[in-house]
Amino acid sequence: MKKVFFITISILLSNASIQAQCVADAGVDTLIWCALDSTPAILGGNPSASFGIPPYSYTWYISEPYNPVPGSTLIFYASDFLSDTTMPNPIIIDYCGSGSMKFYLKITDSLGCTNIDSCLVLSSVYNHHLGYWSVCIWKGDSVYLDIGSNLTGGIGQLTYLWRPNHGLTDSTSLEFWAKPDSSIAYYVTVTDSVGCVGVASPLYYVFVYNVGIDEHTLNDDIKIYSNPSAGIFNISTSGIYDDFQINVFDINGKLIHNRTTHNEKTIKLDLSSYPKGIYLIKLANKDFVKVEKVVLQ
Repeated sequence: MKKVFFITISILLSNASIQAQCVADAGVDTLIWCALDSTPAILGGNPSASFGIPPYSYTWYISEPYNPVPGSTLIFYASDFLSDTTMPNPIIIDYCGSGSMKFYLKITDSLGCTNIDSCLVLSSVYNHHLGYWSVCIWKGDSVYLDIGSNLTGGIGQLTYLWRPNHGLTDSTSLEFWAKPDSSIAYYVTVTDSVGCVGVASPLYYVFVYNVGIDEHTLNDDIKIYSNPSAGIFNISTSGIYDDFQINVFDINGKLIHNRTTHNEKTIKLDLSSYPKGIYLIKLANKDFVKVEKVVLQ
C-alpha cells in the first residue's frame, strides 16, 4: 500500500508541475498593420494563454515608453496604441510613429505562474496632403504631369496606379503625358511592398476647352458668388443661352450633386446639407467648361 501511495503522489505532483507551466502567445512574430485598411489588426494568439491554472490575467506593454521627440515630454505607452492592455486579443487603434514597435504579453495564472511572449508590429502608414494641381488645355492637346504623388509613406518600395487611365501614356509612373478628350480628375492608388494600399484624393484636375471659346469671356459670362458661403452659392450665367450641366465634387473627387440648367440666368446652389470644406463646381456643355473652387464654411 505504501508503494502504491507513493506512486499516486508522484503522478499528482507531476501533473501539477505540467499544469503550472503556463504559456503566453502574443501572436505571429511579425504583424503587418495597414493603417488605412478597414480590417482591424488584432494582437495575441488563439488562445493567448494556455496550460497553467486558469483564470489568467493579461498585461500588454512595450519595453519602455515611446518618445517620438527625444528630450520632449511627449510620451506614449502601450495603452495609447491598443484598445485594452488587459485583454487577451486587443486591437491596434493607433499607429506606431516609429514604423515598428515590439509589444509584450505577460500572462499570470491563478497560481501566480507567469510567462512572457512578444511580437513585432510593422505599421504601414501613408502621409496624404490635400493639395492639387489644375491645368487647362485645348481639346486635342497634351500636358506633361510631373508633380509626383500626394501620398507618401508605406513600407519598402511603392508602386503607383493612376485612375482613370483615360488619355495617359503610362498609368504606373510618377510622371506621364495626359491627353484626355474631356475634363478629368486624376488620382493615384499606392501599394507598398507588404501589400498595404492607400488611395489619395485627386492630384491633377485637367480642364479641356473646346477650340474657339475665349476663356476670359467665359469668366465674365459665368460667375459664382458668394464664396466662401455658409451654404448658398449663386451662379450667374449672363450671355450663356444653351443648357449646361452643373456638377459638384468634394475634395476627394467624388460627385455629390449634379443638375442640368434650362436657360436660367441666376441659379441658387444649396450645399448647406454637406460638411464644411472645399468643393469644386464644374459647369459644362458642348462648348465650354468652367471649374471653380468654393469654400463651404
